[in-house]
Amino acid sequence: RDAPGPRAALATCRALLADAAGHPRAADAFGRAARAWAALPRPYEALLARERQAGALLTAGRADIRHPSDVAAVGGVPRSGQDDPFGSFAGS
Repeated sequence: RDAPGPRAALATCRALLADAAGHPRAADAFGRAARAWAALPRPYEALLARERQAGALLTAGRADIRHPSDVAAVGGVPRSGQDDPFGSFAGS
């Protein structure tokens, strides 16, 4: 059986655990969770995962992240198209 919702939730939980443990790849885990939510599409959950990814990137010393579209670029989310949760920010 295919269960994309619970799989996306599991990816989010794994990312939260990695972040709580201070794992250096927590930002990558949040990126995977955001992509999983965006594929459903569940934009609210995808944006929450991107926000947490930004926090993990900042914690890891990536202080160059200043704008939501920067997180999208780091996380591999397309900058245009209907699957882009930051489409409204990418052009600004």
